[in-house]
Amino acid sequence: MKPDKEFTKLAIGGYDPEEVDPYIQKLEKLLSVEAKVQPSRPEIPKDFLQEFQSIQGELKGYKEIEMTLRDALEAAHKATLDIQEVVDQEARHILYEANKNADDIIQQALEQSISALNYIKKMRVDARVFQKRFKILLAAQNEFSDTNLWDEVLAPIEPYDVIKINTIDDILNDVDENE
Repeated sequence: MKPDKEFTKLAIGGYDPEEVDPYIQKLEKLLSVEAKVQPSRPEIPKDFLQEFQSIQGELKGYKEIEMTLRDALEAAHKATLDIQEVVDQEARHILYEANKNADDIIQQALEQSISALNYIKKMRVDARVFQKRFKILLAAQNEFSDTNLWDEVLAPIEPYDVIKINTIDDILNDVDENE
C-alpha cells in the first residue's frame, strides 16, 4: 500500500514533522485497530509492512536530524547569550571608565577654574592697592609741586646759575699764559 498523502519538503533536506508525524500516527492507529478488530484476518502484505518500516526509518532519521538541529540551535543560542553577556560586561566597564574619566576631567576643570578665579580676585585686589598707592603718590607729588618747597630747595643753588665752563682751547691758553 502506498501512502495517498503528499508532504511538504523543507529547505533543510527533510519533511515537516508536523505533517508527517500525524500521518504516521494515523497509520499506526489504523493498523492497530485493524489488528484488534479482525484477528482472523490474514497477515499484512509484506510490501505494505516494508513501506511502513521504511517510512518509520525515514521518520527516525528526520527526528535525529531534528534533534541535531535543535541541539545546534540551543548551542548557538547559548553561545549568543554568552557573547552578549561578555559584550554587556565590556560595555558596562567602558561606561564606568568613561564616567570615571569624565568625573576626573570635570574635577580638574573645576579646580583649574577655581584657581583662575582666585588668581583674578588677587589681581583685582593688587590692582586696587596699586591704584590707591598711585593716587597717594600723585597727591603727594602734586602737593610737593604746589608748595614753596621748590623755592627752598632751589635757593641754595641759584648763585651757580652762571657758571663758565672752559673749553679745551681756554684751558690751553691759560696754560700758555702761565708759562
